[in-house]
Amino acid sequence: MAGVIISVLCTNYLVAQNINGKIISSESPVTILKIWGSHQERGFAYGYLLGEKISQTFATYSNSISKCKYRKLRGLIENQNCLEIDEAFLNEAKSMIDGMNKAKTNSYHLDHIDLLIINSIFDISGIKCLSRIKSFACSSLMSWGETTKGTDLNGASVISRHFDWFNSDGILNNQVILIHIPSESNEQPWLNIGIAGQIGVTSAINKSGVSAFLHTAPFTALKGSNDKEYTPVMFALRKGIESKNVNADQQDDIFDILAVLSASKNGFSRPCIVSALAPATGRTSDRIAMVAELIPDFPYLVLRGNEYEDEIPGDNLYTANSLLKFKSRRQHGNRNKDMISALGEGKNISSEKNWELMRDHSRFKVPFDIETNIQFMQYIPEMNILKLSVSTDKTPAYLQKPVSFDLNYFFSTP
Repeated sequence: MAGVIISVLCTNYLVAQNINGKIISSESPVTILKIWGSHQERGFAYGYLLGEKISQTFATYSNSISKCKYRKLRGLIENQNCLEIDEAFLNEAKSMIDGMNKAKTNSYHLDHIDLLIINSIFDISGIKCLSRIKSFACSSLMSWGETTKGTDLNGASVISRHFDWFNSDGILNNQVILIHIPSESNEQPWLNIGIAGQIGVTSAINKSGVSAFLHTAPFTALKGSNDKEYTPVMFALRKGIESKNVNADQQDDIFDILAVLSASKNGFSRPCIVSALAPATGRTSDRIAMVAELIPDFPYLVLRGNEYEDEIPGDNLYTANSLLKFKSRRQHGNRNKDMISALGEGKNISSEKNWELMRDHSRFKVPFDIETNIQFMQYIPEMNILKLSVSTDKTPAYLQKPVSFDLNYFFSTP
């Protein structure tokens, strides 16, 4: 993949005085926005430049939730019950609203509480006092080391990842690659591949080459309680991705993601799974790839590496929506079984093979053949390459032609 195409040749920059941001590409299927400066400056630019899309995303969320339930959600945020959100993210959300108001794109008269609900809805759905809200159904395959030797990767690491969710027009039409260039000295450039209005992380990469991807786990008896505080998982992942050297070991790697997840004193409000990957060069496997199974019950976090006997061979880690290690459940769903069969001995996995395994053997199947594959992506840390295909017309992303991006370009000084 030497000749990486940057298909987002700078089009019409939407630059205004004191707006710390520019739209690199607004062409379908995904908007690419770069913002820089402090949390407040980045938030303002985000709201100012993408206010219409943020409003459309909010309408999609709110239409899927009853008014009664939405009032409960607002109460949980306003009264600071159950959810613990860093002040930096609160201020960023307020600045986003300021930017939307300035641009006159706040068509639903949103406030920062509405934005925080969008970014915490996954966590709130796990609290006992509220009923279920639609979940992600994502999956990922990480390969590195001995598994990728003898291929174009030559021992380097790679992850391919499906992002599956409900494919309404309000989601499909408002997909965004959001690039942050922080001015804070303890933070680093990073990006999230997601939906307009997201402040937290679902699929993120930082300049150090560390990446983190969120998966949900099945609804079980494991649920959070409305008398405890929980950190929203998308905000926790952002802190791990955005911060430099979180655990003070002088290295930026997946241990920083682990440190942030471990710091949540009550675990997380509903079961979820995080896949994290870093460059393989010069690192041992425990610092290259991990799967963290998160639950609202002791021990709160269960770590799975390639040493775990999950029937996935070699230097590979596969994640769908199953808790495999927690209480030795080994909840192998159909996708797990398909991947185990397709991997065989798990050797000679090239970047293309990693992509094909996910494309052909990790599809989320729901009744009536409703497609939920919103985004399909691959990240190769050593090469600084992001490969992405997205759904725009309800055709699944894995059937769309992918585009490759050079992350050196994305993370360059604005």
